[in-house]
Amino acid sequence: MCRQESRNTDIIGRVGGEEFAVLLPSTELAGGLVLAERIRERMARHVFPGEQSGLRCTVCVGVAELAAEAPTVDALLGMAETAVSRAKQAGRNLVVGLDD
Repeated sequence: MCRQESRNTDIIGRVGGEEFAVLLPSTELAGGLVLAERIRERMARHVFPGEQSGLRCTVCVGVAELAAEAPTVDALLGMAETAVSRAKQAGRNLVVGLDD
């Protein structure tokens, strides 16, 4: 679902057990928030097939921008993790951008 919403130049990968990252080259925070919301909405609408009919899931998405505050990919992922934590604390199934 992430790939279907992303551009060919975006990089998608698993960074943990159930954590994924999408790197968006040449994209500011606002553009990342738009993509994250599209992914969140698509996941919320998707009905997973299987024994438990009608199974759905939600996602918490953290968005951060590569900038002076996060000059490396590791720092950027740390900022995104902070944003995910804020989304979880705010009630889940949310997109939160970190711009501080």
